[in-house]
Amino acid sequence: MRDEDKLKDLDKLRQNFVNEVDALKKSKRNITQPQIISVIPSWKNYTTSVESKQIKRPPARWEIINLAELFECTSHQRNVLLAAAGYKTEDEYVNDPQRLKVLLQPLLQLMECTPYPCYILNKDWSILAISLTALEFFAIPLTALMNLPPEHFNVLSLLLYEKSPLYALMKEGQENYWRQVVYRNVIGFKVENELCLYDDWFIKIIAHFRQFPEFVRIYDEGYNPIKEQLEAANKNPDNKDNFDWLDYKTRFVRNGITLTTRSVMAKAGDLTHPQLVYYVPADEVTRDWFKDELKIHLPDKSRIFKIF
Repeated sequence: MRDEDKLKDLDKLRQNFVNEVDALKKSKRNITQPQIISVIPSWKNYTTSVESKQIKRPPARWEIINLAELFECTSHQRNVLLAAAGYKTEDEYVNDPQRLKVLLQPLLQLMECTPYPCYILNKDWSILAISLTALEFFAIPLTALMNLPPEHFNVLSLLLYEKSPLYALMKEGQENYWRQVVYRNVIGFKVENELCLYDDWFIKIIAHFRQFPEFVRIYDEGYNPIKEQLEAANKNPDNKDNFDWLDYKTRFVRNGITLTTRSVMAKAGDLTHPQLVYYVPADEVTRDWFKDELKIHLPDKSRIFKIF
């Protein structure tokens, strides 16, 4: 591409961005020029500079993200701004059945290839598919899962809903650990979707989650059970068991046996969601349990060649 053509493309990007911001200003009349300048300092002279070809590039990507936050943009509106400035857009929530069908195909194929307990997760953390091995691993009868109201077929709901079979499994004799798992998942959901605050789907799912007191304590009130339990553990630092949960492993108690796993995520292509989540054993006890109870053949450790 000739330099002259590159300059024309840049001019077009800059003008497109100005046009999109002007459109937002008309729809959000309560946003003032000083507020825009506070997130994009160069905006004071941006429009005239574009016309005189003095601006060499659009604002930085992070400035556009902050501008979208100022305008309380939905994910789609923010992506329009990013695309107009020539930046890569963010993933949006997908719930269209036809598009989901296409996106799920490679993940379902991957599901068929993995023997490990697994499920497919959407951006709102709803479960789109789950393996029978996962149901066996979580000790959830298929009938119990099918009898759940559809709105609770979601990772956070399964952890928080008192009639969920996973809720009973996680809290059995290990309520402190259940609180840790809930905290990590709530914070994980919050961070993962921090740019979706004004999306209709996000507003709806947050309203659903707020029926659970533990969610409200963590999400709205800033409660941190891990900090609380760490402070208690520090009072008895010689007891190693007090710190075992800090390794971010997932634990389940099954018939008196503590199963310790790590969760692994896989995605199809560039999109972060839908994504496949599967669990692998993290210690010898769990490896043996996977072999004996789930009939999963695990590779011999001697077949691993370590580079370092």
